[in-house]
Formats: sequence, C-alpha cells, structure tokens
Amino acid sequence: MKRIFMPLAMLFTLMLSGCNLLESEKYEVPIELVAFGQLTDAERERMVASPKDSVVEKVTVIGDMAAFLDKNLIGSEVYAVTFRRTATDDTGNITVYIALDKQTALGKGFSDKEQ
Repeated sequence: MKRIFMPLAMLFTLMLSGCNLLESEKYEVPIELVAFGQLTDAERERMVASPKDSVVEKVTVIGDMAAFLDKNLIGSEVYAVTFRRTATDDTGNITVYIALDKQTALGKGFSDKEQ
C-alpha cells in the first residue's frame, strides 16, 4: 500500500503545481491596461500604438490636479499613466490616475502640452 501511495501523492502534487493550483499568487492586470480600460472609444482611437506605449509615474496630487481628481486626495500619492502620442492641438497627452493598489481608477485628465 505504501508503495502505491507515495508515487500517487507525488504525481498528484506535480499535477497541481503544473496547473498553478498550489500558488496563492493571483494574476494582476498591468496598470497600463487598467488605465486603458478607463478611456472612451474616442480616446482609444487617438492611440497610435498599444497601451504599453505609456509612462507610469508615482506622483503626489497637487492643487492643479484637483480639477479631475477628488480634492481629498491632495497630498496623496497616486500613479499617473500617461499615454504617449495622444496629444491634439488643443490638449496634451491623456493621463489616467490610478490608486496605489494599481487597480482603482481615480480620474483622468491631460498632461502639459510640452510633454
């Protein structure tokens, strides 16, 4: 009985680890895709490349950002995901603000036109 049990237990463990059922780590959606999900169809059409063509920065919310973020966030750190090459003649690149959990969208706006 012991001769059969040990190989079966090892085989079962290998099968579970091969299916990643033993890992407690969850798949995390990249922050760029979380931000991309907040864009309207018109904003998505302005993108020349993929959502990965963006810059992710941790920034501190200042008064200028209060126009498109909750004023209670002033002084807090958030992620700013700026999509490159989305600027128009009137606006800068599209920027989506994401909470530090990297999953919660807080708002969106535009970067300075010079960028």
